[in-house]
Amino acid sequence: LSFRRRSPAISNLRFPRGALRRLVEWLNSRRPVLSLDLDGTLVSLSVNWREVYREAVGRGLVRKGCGLLASLYRLRSQGRRDEASELHSLLEEYEMLAAQRVHRDRALVGALKKLKTASPALKLCLVTKQSSKVASTVLRRLGIHGFFDKVITREFSLLREEQLRAARELGADVLHVGDQVVDVVAAVRVGACPVLITGDLRLARGVASLGVLYTSSVKSLLETLYRLVSLRTREGG
Repeated sequence: LSFRRRSPAISNLRFPRGALRRLVEWLNSRRPVLSLDLDGTLVSLSVNWREVYREAVGRGLVRKGCGLLASLYRLRSQGRRDEASELHSLLEEYEMLAAQRVHRDRALVGALKKLKTASPALKLCLVTKQSSKVASTVLRRLGIHGFFDKVITREFSLLREEQLRAARELGADVLHVGDQVVDVVAAVRVGACPVLITGDLRLARGVASLGVLYTSSVKSLLETLYRLVSLRTREGG
């Protein structure tokens, strides 16, 4: 696939300078891997985090002013297994309540199906700081569980950088999609190409000035990738 911005299939796309070229290079790689975050990227889980935090503080599992996942990481690193397990279970309890409210996303199913069919070599990996139980439930309820070649959850690691290093076991050329700045930083550190999901115009302009790809939704990105794959097919690539 060559880079031709005038092509009808991609003429309506808007990316930072050089970003579209990087997408093309990634698609042209021998073993492309698409790494996707869960909450905030594929779905928005309506977890009552304030209630979780109050209960965690009340149980003495979290210090006031410290984040929930940071506290879980601290407990694990200090070898406080019982407390870490209790906090993990508390988080999972509330996350599962939100997961049970997730419904099948036909548009997302269709977008992933088209992309995987058009690009059989593409590997899909989920990286999330949710638990394995929550991730599996959400993927099944969305209707996309069968598309993923690998699922990496907080049981493996709470650090996004470590998760992405594990994702690279599927292939060295990783495109990582997430909704947090930490996703961008971690991707750059492991040699992956980051894509930020954001509706924040100021943040979008900031990452664009650094040459980072961004989009308002994962579905628009999947459609873009499908168009690029389709263009490659028509060009005989």
